[in-house]
Parts: sequence; structure tokens; C-alpha cells
Amino acid sequence: MTSQSTEILSDQKAKMNKPEQHSGDFEEDGVDLIEIIIALAENALLLLLAPLFIGVLTYAVMHALPQRFESVSIVRVVPPVVSNLDGDQLSINPAEVPAVVAAYMTASPVLDAAMVKSGIVTEPSIATIERVRSELKSKIKTRVESDGQSITLVVSDKSPVMAQRLANVILESTFIESRPRPNERFRLEGELTQIKKRMQELSTTRQLVQSVIEQGSPGGELGKLVESYALISSQQSQIQRRILSIQVRLEGLTNETLLQNPTLPTAPVSPKKLMIAVLSTLLFGLLMLTLVLIRESWRKSYVSGQHGARITALKRKYGFGG
Repeated sequence: MTSQSTEILSDQKAKMNKPEQHSGDFEEDGVDLIEIIIALAENALLLLLAPLFIGVLTYAVMHALPQRFESVSIVRVVPPVVSNLDGDQLSINPAEVPAVVAAYMTASPVLDAAMVKSGIVTEPSIATIERVRSELKSKIKTRVESDGQSITLVVSDKSPVMAQRLANVILESTFIESRPRPNERFRLEGELTQIKKRMQELSTTRQLVQSVIEQGSPGGELGKLVESYALISSQQSQIQRRILSIQVRLEGLTNETLLQNPTLPTAPVSPKKLMIAVLSTLLFGLLMLTLVLIRESWRKSYVSGQHGARITALKRKYGFGG
């Protein structure tokens, strides 16, 4: 009886002294939460000061880089709307005008004139002109607004004053290029005279037909007269639209079409120093945190001897070291 009691007490003591298997497994699998917190506390200064240093350094480098300023102006390019004899509003196709004006703003004649007027060309060589023209074109951006009636011109440069000056000379050169050359003007004026003469003839005929319709047509010809009246009205609308198109082409763009004069920028648009500095600080901090955790995990593995067993298993798996 005494020997059985002794065995029972021995088994109970063995069970009490035996460590829990899941706890040991947990500690052997990697770095636990307490060890992570201790590792972060031990490297707190490194994790804070190193990213801050990188952020300040990045901000200083951004200050040393050349800045870019943008001057913005808006031009209304859709011609005014007029009414025909029936009160219907007429205009030329508004989708064509903004595209043409935007093409003017980046055309070689406008760029060449802008180079001369702004004084950025000092050596009149072909290679220099081509290079400066390409650089100037890269500084110009045009955008047709959602209303389809105006264009936004954005000109960038290292200097805010130069950006505004370039925008002014580009607009001035664009206005000049939008007007017809002498030969084209002579042709358009001749066409306009002939069209107006034709318009007057149609107006006279229309009045006669309208008078006959109001008096009542004998012989049942009223239907044909109404058809003729409608045809004359349609021709007049087409002629009025052509007259409007010619008048807009003859007048071209002027300062009156400017909805917003070129602005003088007060702050650079790039580089975005603060945003880049903050991002570099966060990314470098994340990198440092990752390195600290990897180092702590490797240290724990080295102390427990697991790394040796893992390396041996890898050598056996891939056939290294016999």
C-alpha cells in the first residue's frame, strides 16, 4: 500500500514539473510579442532618429533642385452666336475651333516668335533654334475646357516672371497667327461679298413667296410655294452660318477673347518638397523597422540553435556538404 502511494505521488510530481509542450513550441517558432516590444524599445532612438534624418536630408535636397512655376491663362475661342431671320441661333461647329487654336499655340511660327520676343535665343544657329524650340514646346500645355468654348494655356518655367512673360508672348503670337494672311484675307473678303449678295437675292425672293402665300395661291399651287419658302429659309441659314465663319476667320483672336490674363505664379508646382520628404521618412522608417525585426528573429534563432539545424537540413535537401 505504501509503495503504491509513493508511485502515485511520484507521477503527480512528474506531471507538475513537466513543462507544457505548446508553450515551448510557441517560443521555438519565432520571436514572441514581448521580445518584439523589447527589441523596439532597445532600438527606439535608431527607429526615430534615422528616418527623421533621412526626411530632413531629402527636404534639403529638394530645395537644391530647380523649381518649376506655372502661369495660367484662359482664352474663349468659340465665336458668338447669331440668329437667322426665323430667330434660330446659328454658330459654326464649336468643336473645330478649340483644336485649331490649340494647334496654333504649339506651332513652329508661334514658338519662333516667342523665342525672339522673350529673348531666350542668343545664338541664331539652326541647331540652337531647334533645341530651344523643342524645350519651349515641352513647357506649354493646352487643355480644352469641359464647356468646349475655351482653352486653358499653362506655361511653365524656372522663373515665375519668365513663365508669365512666355505666356504673354505665346498668346500674342497665337493671336497674330489666327488672322489670315493678305492673300487669304483678299479671298475671304471676296467670298464674303458674293455670299452677302446671294443672301440679299434670297431675302428678296423669300419676301415675294411669303407675299404670295399670304394672298392665297390660285390653282392649288400653295403646297409648292410653301416647299419653296422652306427651301429658301434653309439656304439662308446655311449662308448665314458661312458668313459667320468667314467673319470669325477674318477677325481672328484678340485680347478681348481673354477670359483670364496670364497669372504671375507665387509658389512652385514642383518639386513637392514636403510630400516627398514625408514619404521618404515613412518608407525609411518602415525599412528600419523591418531590419530590426529580422535581426531580432535571427538572433533568437542563433541563440536557440535552430539556425544550425535549418542550414543542415537545407544542405541535405540540395545535396551540399555530403
